Amino acid sequence: MLPGETEFNKKKIIVGYTFVVCDLIHVGHVKLFEKCREQCDILFVGVLTDEVVETYKRKPIIPIEQRLKMVESIRYVKGVIEVYELDQTRMIEKIKPDVFFYAGQVDVSRAVKALEKMGGKYIRIPRTPNISSTQIIKDCQGRT
Repeated sequence: MLPGETEFNKKKIIVGYTFVVCDLIHVGHVKLFEKCREQCDILFVGVLTDEVVETYKRKPIIPIEQRLKMVESIRYVKGVIEVYELDQTRMIEKIKPDVFFYAGQVDVSRAVKALEKMGGKYIRIPRTPNISSTQIIKDCQGRT
């Protein structure tokens, strides 16, 4: 044992990782981060760049710099990372999380395989029913 170390402070810190777009942050995002944080000690969140989002969705309304700041301000999040590709395999290899959480619709199978090779665990988080940024945008467009 190291000087000052006790049995009580030898607990392994569990690092979690998830990634999001977080355009128009809503309660579904907050619930995602809360559920992730309940299962890890430290949560890192990757935020996809505008260019990456445009490859499979639409151009985000809120630019990446602002989305990073908004996600960073959520109390469940320890740190944010700007992510330049949709495939999360490199992020998993770089961060080496103990747990990878995901609630979206992107295929994350390659990242999950990389995670499992490192001994990590994948947890699928259910989406919050009846809420999404896309739906909020559609609802706003329908108003006059």
